[in-house]
Amino acid sequence: MGRDELSDRVGRRLRRDFGSRAERLGRQIAEVTDSEREQAAVLLLADGDEDGLAAALRLARQDRRDLLVAAGLADERWPRRLDHELGRTSRPLRRRRSRLRTALRVLLIAPGALFLLIGVPLLIVDDYRDATGRVEETSGEVLEHRGGWSKGGQRYVCTYDYVVDGATHTSTAGCGEDDRVGDEVTVRYDPTDPTSSDLGGNDRVALVVGLGAAAICIAVVADQAFRAHRRRTRRLRS
Repeated sequence: MGRDELSDRVGRRLRRDFGSRAERLGRQIAEVTDSEREQAAVLLLADGDEDGLAAALRLARQDRRDLLVAAGLADERWPRRLDHELGRTSRPLRRRRSRLRTALRVLLIAPGALFLLIGVPLLIVDDYRDATGRVEETSGEVLEHRGGWSKGGQRYVCTYDYVVDGATHTSTAGCGEDDRVGDEVTVRYDPTDPTSSDLGGNDRVALVVGLGAAAICIAVVADQAFRAHRRRTRRLRS
């Protein structure tokens, strides 16, 4: 706080106690001291009386220690009394901002972590099914393509048919935005149950991209948290 300035909460108390006279009296206080503690002491001694404020200013010019003693701000409990009389400082606001940043980090990390926890096993299971021959592929044709919205955003669904061992099957699965009616698509099906199928590539690509994005998001947030922790550690050591 520079010279000829009042702290925000001293200014609020001054306006509350003196109304339209606050600006003029504030200049007088700021000319005598730029310490919030001493400014508050002047206000507390004045107790809304202009003559009392003038007397408090005279005392401040003569002996700052006597001013603080008279206002009850001389011992180690003075910060709490200042908070009680003037309202808390901006530290709670900083704490709220810190909590908001923490909440935003959680909002970023939690979905990413959940996606990783679900997506990685899905990829492993998918690879296992391919490796054990429980999934085979054939060609199919898109019969219908439609879009809609889900919790994860816009989603496209295709109805398609495919032939396995001379039998034609029709199914519906998620597909890409560019798939069109009549397009040829790769159908993955269970050879033990040919009616169970999906469209190869679309879900897997989306899953891999999602996993990569989740990993990057978590890495960025973790790096920011680490940097913040290191800055706090340095401040404590200095």
